[in-house]
Amino acid sequence: MTVKTEDTYGRQIPGNSVDTPVKYVVTVTDLNTEYPQLLPAGTKGFRIHLRDFATFRLAYVTGLVATPTGAYETIPAGCEKYEDNLDLAAVTLYIASPASTKVAEVEAWS
Repeated sequence: MTVKTEDTYGRQIPGNSVDTPVKYVVTVTDLNTEYPQLLPAGTKGFRIHLRDFATFRLAYVTGLVATPTGAYETIPAGCEKYEDNLDLAAVTLYIASPASTKVAEVEAWS
């Protein structure tokens, strides 16, 4: 029997060739408030969802998700945002939720 570790699960993601993803936890305490998470330079892929898979808003520019305006993305309940085949300079994800007391889970591969 083969036991799969986080490392082997990470390698199953298309385009992922790294050994171990870096995990971040972002506490979204207040509703409609922007919370940032920096992804390091060289990030090749990431995924993000709320721990309870509730709806949330995501942007790559500050000032868009707290009071929803402009170019942000709504991630529907039950879904996660996943991007791969990237080669990012350092970039910040901006997260907000229409409900309070949420936790965002982020994994990034370099």
